[in-house]
Amino acid sequence: MTVPHEEFVGELTAQGWPPAAAEDFAEAVGPIRRGMDSHLSDGVRRALGREPRDFTDFVKASVGAWGG
Repeated sequence: MTVPHEEFVGELTAQGWPPAAAEDFAEAVGPIRRGMDSHLSDGVRRALGREPRDFTDFVKASVGAWGG
């Protein structure tokens, strides 16, 4: 779920962020919030010799090891 830019900025300012800093941060993380970095590169395959997996899957598989 993507939070609209204005709502995201509003949430940050409600948490005490200065409006200009909230705008700057929202702009900086905008591509991440919109899923533009969700691709998997071949770095894992080249470094570890196995296929990469989604970070969500990693977290789900690892949560027990971290006491969760």
